[in-house]
Amino acid sequence: MRIFAYMRFSSENQIGGVSIEMQRTAIANYINLNPELKARELIERIDEAKSATTLKGRDGLASIRNEVRSGDIVIVFKLDRLGRNLYDSLKVLKDFEDKHVRVISTSEPDMPLVRHMLLAMSEEFSRQLSDRCKRALDSIAGGGFVANGAPYGYAIERVGSRGKLVPVPEQAVVIQRIFQMRADGHGVRKIVGALNADKITSPKDGRGWSISCIHNMLKNETYRGTITSGQRIFKKGEGLKGWRPHKEWIVARDAHEAIVSEKVWDAVRSRTSAKALSHPTTITAKTKNLLTGFLKCSDCGGNLTLGQNKGKRYYGCQSGRDRGLKLACQRRTLIGVEHAVETIIIDSRTAKAAI
Repeated sequence: MRIFAYMRFSSENQIGGVSIEMQRTAIANYINLNPELKARELIERIDEAKSATTLKGRDGLASIRNEVRSGDIVIVFKLDRLGRNLYDSLKVLKDFEDKHVRVISTSEPDMPLVRHMLLAMSEEFSRQLSDRCKRALDSIAGGGFVANGAPYGYAIERVGSRGKLVPVPEQAVVIQRIFQMRADGHGVRKIVGALNADKITSPKDGRGWSISCIHNMLKNETYRGTITSGQRIFKKGEGLKGWRPHKEWIVARDAHEAIVSEKVWDAVRSRTSAKALSHPTTITAKTKNLLTGFLKCSDCGGNLTLGQNKGKRYYGCQSGRDRGLKLACQRRTLIGVEHAVETIIIDSRTAKAAI
């Protein structure tokens, strides 16, 4: 029978100093103090920089759950190494229990009631920590300082322990061009095409400008000298859940030098629909399609994406559409979904060539 030693270190533990080495030492000491454990094979599994509020991405723990057999032992420094999400932690413990695998904490009593209480306390600690971090970020933004990275057009200049945004001249000129073109009535696709045609370096150098990039820039209040915080609603372990109403944002005006004047900003707003300028209130799940990411264009190698026209679904090469180029790829044939699936089922070895 074996012992699986599980250790986890994440950024939220840096303050507490619960390092991998500290956990390894505690586990080794526990085994040495219990002679019945010394003869067993010891297998280490480690997850570094993984949040305890979700099981996603924790390959070390996933490996243990797959490998353990009846009679094995899983040993941790503390139960919160398994997770600070009560539901997930109990699910992991139940999984081990069903496989007749014992779970040992080196520093906590082996009593079910106490175990559940400790896991509940860990989840509450994590929630409070997240709330304190949000309040700290809101406070920084409210004071006119930047809490995160700088958007295209700005760099961060340190002012004591805080950061202020300062324009990057060569990028500020590009931002002003984008806003002025939109204020003059040019569409986003035309703006993208002009920037790419002039070979202007994009925020993601090498990939070119895209429609989505320009749309996001045109509603970014940072360019008018404003710092905002609290727009998005996150749930730990699940990511972005939606956006708060504008009235609930933390807003600091005249926080730094504006790149776009209020006159141009207002002109852009007047030319953009309210729907385009607003954020959705909720995040809806994207439809998963069987062949997404697998089908490639035989001409340009780009992905074939799913579209719909007159009630019929099809795969087509969309290369260049988001870059403002009408015919980046000459192969504009649309492949019906049924035909694509049928082709792959009949002969998966030649499906890519056929498509």
